[in-house]
Order: sequence, then C-alpha cells, then structure tokens
Amino acid sequence: MNELPKYNELMLPVLMVLEEKGLQSNHELRVALISSLQISDELLEERLPSGTQRIFDGRLGWARTYLAKAGLITRPKRATVEITEEGRRLLRENPQTIDLAILKRYEGF
Repeated sequence: MNELPKYNELMLPVLMVLEEKGLQSNHELRVALISSLQISDELLEERLPSGTQRIFDGRLGWARTYLAKAGLITRPKRATVEITEEGRRLLRENPQTIDLAILKRYEGF
C-alpha cells in the first residue's frame, strides 16, 4: 500500500475483520487491519501536522465512530468493538465499499 486508506476506505475492512474475529479490542482491530491491508511501518508513523496523533489512528477512529452511529458495530465495553446483526446483514449484500450514502440508510446515522 502506497498511501494510508481514508476513513471511509477503512469501514468495510473493519466490518470484515469483526465478522471474522468477533469481539476485538481497539488494539486487536488495529493490528488485524494493518496486517490485512499490508500497511507499512513508515506509513503508520505519519502524523497530523500538530504531531500529536498518527493519521492512521485518527482515520480508524472516525471509521469506528461512523459505523457505530449507523448501528453496524457496537462498543460493548470500553475500548472494544463488535459487529452487530445489522453489520452482518450489510456484509451479506457484498458491498464493494461503504460510504456515506450507505450509512445514511440507517436511522442512527
């Protein structure tokens, strides 16, 4: 991978990892995504201009937030995520990507 995925490009992989592995800590999810997307250490070290946060971590945070707002994942306890039945239903539709148009189908979003 030559560049970091945008937050919306992370949403489908997040659901796929959670479908496969079940309940994940935020750290476990991060590690699984880095592995499956083959993101280099160099890219992972890229930071926001302020230097305070890694860009990948911020984008992953937004992906989790949007998926949770749409009801596709849940946060059963602190720093953990799990796919919901609605998230599984969406995966069965075999989407090529998840974008804001798809998320807007859900009342919570």
